[in-house]
Amino acid sequence: MIKVLLAGEQDIVRVGLKMLLDTDPGIHVIAEAKNRTEIFEVIAQHPVDVIVTDMNSAELDQYEFSTLIKKNHAQVKVLLISPVDIDFNLADIFKYNADGYLLKNIEVDELLFAVKQVYKGFNYFSLGIVEKMYNFLSMTHVSGKDDTPLIGDTFSSRELEVLQLISEGYTNMEMADKLFLSKRTVEGHRQSLLFKANVKNTASLIRYAVINRLVQ
Repeated sequence: MIKVLLAGEQDIVRVGLKMLLDTDPGIHVIAEAKNRTEIFEVIAQHPVDVIVTDMNSAELDQYEFSTLIKKNHAQVKVLLISPVDIDFNLADIFKYNADGYLLKNIEVDELLFAVKQVYKGFNYFSLGIVEKMYNFLSMTHVSGKDDTPLIGDTFSSRELEVLQLISEGYTNMEMADKLFLSKRTVEGHRQSLLFKANVKNTASLIRYAVINRLVQ
């Protein structure tokens, strides 16, 4: 059972999130909090696995809050939910030091999936956040405003070939035969892909590839 703490100053937002999370029998909302003081009081009294919090809350400085949580309660995961019309800045997304980021227009299934992913130790970005990141990187890359590489530039051409075949369901041996490589070399490319994408398994790697338009 994943124990969730809902945080945010607006009652209607917390009530709505609780109704959605309660649809999954594997997730239990143990408490709600309106501000930082209440959050830390709950954590001191109850074991908490994941904090789901509203980035639009005036009562919570998200950067300070996430930093304090990670410093004092490293085992607790933080999932931030952002307004859809957020004024997006790539640096802002990473400075919060949270485990996951969602936009408020997500479907119920994605919310539940995100909670489970961060609970397992993965980072999770909703598709809307990833698209904003992709557009931001593309614009800065094309305009020459900075030297930030496009996501696809992170991988070698051979790694992208392997990634495409992985997405098509090829085994390591089948990829080795098709690309005229040794099985060990293919395994090395697979591990490199997992490392560069910062994911832990093939399913997450394929999702990463699809979201970032790295495969057809």
